[in-house]
Amino acid sequence: MNMKKLTSDIHDINYLIVGLATFLEQREGITRTDLVAEVARAVNARVIQRALKYNLASPRHVGEQYCKKVIGELEKLGLINKVRMRHILTEDGAHALDLLVSKQTEELRRIFLQLMLRTYNQIEELLCRIYHLSPSGQIALPVISAEILKFYQLDTLLLSRRCYEILTYYLPQTQQAPNSMIDELNQVMSDRGPNSQKSASLAQSVVDKYMLSLLFSDIVTNKRSFDVILSRCQFLELANSAPTALDGFPCIIIYLTSYISPPMSQPEYLVGGSEIELSLDKKVVINQVKYDSEGLSRFREALKQSYLHNKLDFGYARIADLRTETCRYLRISDRQFDALLLRQYRAEPGTISLDYSFERLTAKASAIALDDEGAALYNLARTNY
Repeated sequence: MNMKKLTSDIHDINYLIVGLATFLEQREGITRTDLVAEVARAVNARVIQRALKYNLASPRHVGEQYCKKVIGELEKLGLINKVRMRHILTEDGAHALDLLVSKQTEELRRIFLQLMLRTYNQIEELLCRIYHLSPSGQIALPVISAEILKFYQLDTLLLSRRCYEILTYYLPQTQQAPNSMIDELNQVMSDRGPNSQKSASLAQSVVDKYMLSLLFSDIVTNKRSFDVILSRCQFLELANSAPTALDGFPCIIIYLTSYISPPMSQPEYLVGGSEIELSLDKKVVINQVKYDSEGLSRFREALKQSYLHNKLDFGYARIADLRTETCRYLRISDRQFDALLLRQYRAEPGTISLDYSFERLTAKASAIALDDEGAALYNLARTNY
């Protein structure tokens, strides 16, 4: 299969799965017009369902143009094809749909991982770049807010230096911040002043541009493409991200939760994992906490320490905070954390207490749903061991 650049702006692979599911009643094929309408209906139904389930803000309607992109990517991945004015499932598409129908979600995820890595070269390139840049397998990206600009006022030289220090925090580099970045930040603040949200957004764009230039110039050309690739990596459990602060400066840490061999070898912070073949001589290994006494003991200890760091006055901690810290410590995906937490909760109910508080949720700070309890949602947890 010829490698392609990932140009799609579809962040959530679940939309591709929803698009594939529209063929459940159309295995003999469907016209382009009808397929677009069916995908639009299914995607919007999912968006609304997710918002209701997690008490999110009312979602925007997803238009036909976006749904056409879903269809186009299903074609690129080789899951559907166009024959005589009708879209039909390929052999791979029929297999993936069968997995979806039989709820073999793990195997379906593996299929999408293989297809993504075989189709788009940028995903592997980005993972390898982080691996080669940083001995710890992680990078930091500065987050500019109106509060940060207010703190630094008009001292763009100091702000630029701090941003550059964040960008190179995990990298063996000691260069000075580029003068061009300083000049552009100066321009932003002189035009709009240091205290507006618009200034912060423009300053973030400046920093993002130099982040891409410094770290990923030959892989992606803009922050939007970078965000799409990172989102795919998170869904596929290849990498994860976490909000944090370095020396008091807010940032996002992006860290590997996998390695691809070759050209990568297993880092020291990975132990074992789930292997997925990409070809006869290449594989990807997803870091995984095993469901044995040693693995579960590591998870319980990491969860306990995270709880102690994030405990609120009333004795609980936000699950989003526990997820962020525990995942980063163990180098695992959010999805694996949720599965481990629920496994521990069900196996030894007395060791973990769950509760819910009404606050705005986001995709990264989502609650945990217990599927066998219907609409039961929890966004608070407490360890009792």
